[in-house]
Amino acid sequence: MPAAFDSQIKHVILIVPGGARKKDYYDNASLAPNIGELAAAGFVFEEDHCETVTSHRACAGEMVKGLSGCFFVKDEDRVSAVLRELKPGVLVLRQMAQDKGHDDYEEYLEAIREMDRSVGAIAGFVRSDPILRENTAIVIRPEFGRDDIVNQFGQLHHSPGFYCTHRVASIFWGAGISRGVGRDIVDRRNFGLRIESILSRGLHGLRGFESA
Repeated sequence: MPAAFDSQIKHVILIVPGGARKKDYYDNASLAPNIGELAAAGFVFEEDHCETVTSHRACAGEMVKGLSGCFFVKDEDRVSAVLRELKPGVLVLRQMAQDKGHDDYEEYLEAIREMDRSVGAIAGFVRSDPILRENTAIVIRPEFGRDDIVNQFGQLHHSPGFYCTHRVASIFWGAGISRGVGRDIVDRRNFGLRIESILSRGLHGLRGFESA
């Protein structure tokens, strides 16, 4: 767990892919180099748990349950304008292109590449802004993962019982966030508490959450 610090973070950009395996967006630097760069410079919880893995809407809602002042966007191009004009505490970007995996694995991989490009653009925007780079964090966490294997029809679903479906990596990057890796098994239901913690007390506020 990273060392405690006085949090200067006032804004969190929460990027929620619509079902993505950590082996693709976190472990595969050739597929997602921008995300890999943020992970290497930030703090990663490698074993976040997802108890249910069927409904995108319900599971994503569980992640932000209890968070006040969330603003939701569906397009990365809206991120910069919303941050500058409305200054929300939590800006949630949901990306559902990964769900193309239900039809075609290759389209899923392309959706991961596109997500990585959007993460790179958002990180570049934050870095280039003299105020936001001092008070903004980027957090990447899918609501759940996807199956360990591609089926015989070239499809990649999100089925109960697979390790890669139930376990994902949460990546935290931004001002004052120390580099490190956490391997405690933490449940998705506590994710909103993490966000509240870095907004109010810094990452040391992430200690002591219930395990799955």
